[in-house]
Amino acid sequence: MAKKLTNKEREEISYIVSTWIIKNPNLPHKLLIRNIVDKFNVSRPQAYRLVKEVEKTFISKAKARDILVEKEKIIEFINYRLTELVETKHESYIIGYLKLKIELLGLNKMVLDVNVNYSDNILNVDIVKIGEDDKGIVIGKRGKNLDEIQFLLNLMVNKGRENYVRVIFNVEDYRAKREETLKRLALKMADKCRYYNRKVKLEPMNPYERRIIHSTLQDVKGIITYSEGEEPYRKVVIDQK
Repeated sequence: MAKKLTNKEREEISYIVSTWIIKNPNLPHKLLIRNIVDKFNVSRPQAYRLVKEVEKTFISKAKARDILVEKEKIIEFINYRLTELVETKHESYIIGYLKLKIELLGLNKMVLDVNVNYSDNILNVDIVKIGEDDKGIVIGKRGKNLDEIQFLLNLMVNKGRENYVRVIFNVEDYRAKREETLKRLALKMADKCRYYNRKVKLEPMNPYERRIIHSTLQDVKGIITYSEGEEPYRKVVIDQK
């Protein structure tokens, strides 16, 4: 039986696997899997599945190979600069810093115009102008790539920091549009649940998107919602009271 991992353990595993792919793209995964087995006390099959899950959400190995060890000095420098820019709240430093981060992720050739705003330990990074083809690549299916880039930016920004800085990455207000789509979907599926008098299971969603569904339907008469399954396949179920 697979060991049930906490969210913190899963985040740590994601960081370990992502770092491994970046620094050791050509080495076999046996050492990585053995490391996860020993560190988290899981079986080899479970460790293998965990590694594959992270690999699937990682944008691509090709981009990972572009972020090689020789760039570590640059990463160290801009992490040092982050302390300065967060303390001074100087917007030009913040913009320059995030553009360096985006360059390290291999996205600099796509990005045409980026707005960056820092407030209350939150860095909002919004690509406000980008080509349609590139936009599709950056966002990915249902925002999957967008979430992964945000995850990587959070890892890179918070490396070695005591005070956590949350990075929110967006492309042409995609997240607000996605939220509206999810709200409409929630109401539509609630109607379907009542009409057919049976529960409706939605597709797997990340925690943020599941919260939108729960919040939209929490005051709808005669409807209850709950989540089931394990990450990353956890989904919302809509049922009648």
